[in-house]
Amino acid sequence: ALKYGAPGEIGPNNEVRRISVVPAPYQQPHPPVFVSTIGSIDSARWCGRKGFIPTYFLPTDRAVEYGQAYREEAQAAGHNLAFGQNEALVRWLHIGKSREEALRKVQDYDVTLFTMWYRWFFPRMMDTPGDSDVEKVLNSGLVITGTLDEVKRQFVETFERFPAEYLVLIWHFAQEPLHEVLEEMEIFATKILPELP
Repeated sequence: ALKYGAPGEIGPNNEVRRISVVPAPYQQPHPPVFVSTIGSIDSARWCGRKGFIPTYFLPTDRAVEYGQAYREEAQAAGHNLAFGQNEALVRWLHIGKSREEALRKVQDYDVTLFTMWYRWFFPRMMDTPGDSDVEKVLNSGLVITGTLDEVKRQFVETFERFPAEYLVLIWHFAQEPLHEVLEEMEIFATKILPELP
């Protein structure tokens, strides 16, 4: 704490007076700061003022709305950014040889985490219509799934509407076999990423 903590963290009698949850970075200027953004548009605005990168766990419509607010706030703070620049979009991804295979992957690898884990941290994420948990996960707007052509089309449509500079892809490695994750990563990198606007 004496070397890496916040200024004034340790008092004159070696008692803890302040706590810094983030140690000061070694690098100056500091590396990019990514901030999880889901619940409040004010988080995007705050990131805009600070020059931080909002990382949107949001469906595309809301990401567009938050992105516009981010850009307005960033410009007011002197950061001249294009729409989508310095912003990140989060998506889960499954590609199957058929739509049915891709939906099975959502059921087998994502539903439990969305319904039993994420909902506690992101209640709106699962507050979506649907007759099944798979439908609710898909209706969250965060999961892109289907055949290669379907997934490619969904990503292109997403990036035409919201050209985020960064894309965060999430796979549940503990649930999905490694060979499937690696195959989906390879397909994304070689067949989808080059097609994005």
